[in-house]
Amino acid sequence: MERHDIELKQREDSIINVSSEEAYCMNFHLNLKFDYKGKQYEATAYYQNGYGIDDIDIWDNEFEMLDENMHDELYPQVRGYFEDMDISEKTITW
Repeated sequence: MERHDIELKQREDSIINVSSEEAYCMNFHLNLKFDYKGKQYEATAYYQNGYGIDDIDIWDNEFEMLDENMHDELYPQVRGYFEDMDISEKTITW
């Protein structure tokens, strides 16, 4: 083998060859703004990959947590919306 070929072979042997790559995200922070009976609300939750929706908080547009009755009224709809939320390139903020 000529010197040039040997150097080329050594260079090729020192470079990694990637067979696959993946970015894995364990958690997503979800946000939801909505109107209900003429009032604005916001909700947040966490989606844990493989475990589902967790830690849902709901508050009104004055940033006050809801009383128990209103929370109980909104919670099933908010949870359902979060569970059906399409997490894709269009909805992810990087």
